[in-house]
Amino acid sequence: FQDIALCSADFIWEVDERARYTFVAGRVEEILGYSPEELIGMTPYQLMPKEEAERIKKIFRGLAANKEPVVDLENWNLTKDGRKVLLLTNGVPILDERGRLLGYRGVDKDITERKRMEEALRESEERFRTLFESATDFIFILDVEGRIVKVNQATLKVTGYAEDEVIGKWMGDFFSPDSRGVFADRFSSLLERSSTRYEGGLLCKDGRVLETDCSASVMYNEEGKVI
Repeated sequence: FQDIALCSADFIWEVDERARYTFVAGRVEEILGYSPEELIGMTPYQLMPKEEAERIKKIFRGLAANKEPVVDLENWNLTKDGRKVLLLTNGVPILDERGRLLGYRGVDKDITERKRMEEALRESEERFRTLFESATDFIFILDVEGRIVKVNQATLKVTGYAEDEVIGKWMGDFFSPDSRGVFADRFSSLLERSSTRYEGGLLCKDGRVLETDCSASVMYNEEGKVI
C-alpha cells in the first residue's frame, strides 16, 4: 500500500477516528504545498475555509456514524500559500475485527483545472443559448445529413411552425421547390468548403415564401470530425 501511495499522482491519506492524518503520500506537496510530515496530526478541516470546513465536517460525521464510504465528495481547500484548490475525495472506512471504526483511508484528486474548464464551458454554452434565442435572424443547426436538430424562436415565430414540426426534418423540405436543389448542392459541398453562402426561398407554414440570404458553416468536435 505504501509503495503504491508513494507512486501515486494523487494525494493518498489515512485518518484516525478523529479525522487526524496518520499517513500522507503522493502529490500532496505539489497539490497543497504541505509536506507529508506537516500534515500528520492535522485534520482535513484545517486546510479548508471555515464555512467549507463546517459543511464537510457535517457530511463526514454522517458518513462515519454509519461507517459509509466517501464517494466523489468535492471540497475546497487552501494551499500553504493561500490559493484555493478543489479536491475530489474518495475514501473507505477502516474497521477492526469487531467492526469498530478506526478511521478512513482514501485519495484526493486535484480537480481545480477541470472545474474551471467545466465552468468556462457552461458559461460559453449559456452565452450561446442567450445569443441563439435572442437573435432576430433565423438560425438552424443541422446534423451531418441535413436534418434540423435545433432552431431558434425567431424562426418559429415568423414561419409559424411549432418546434416539433421542424426538429428531425430535412432542411431542404423547408425551402421552396426552386431553391431546394440549391440548398442540397451547397450542403453537400460544405465538407470541402467549410462554409458557404446562397439565396433561397424559405417556406412558411401558411405557404408564404420568404426570400432569404443564407450562410452556413461546418461545426467540428474536438477531434476535428464534422458534427
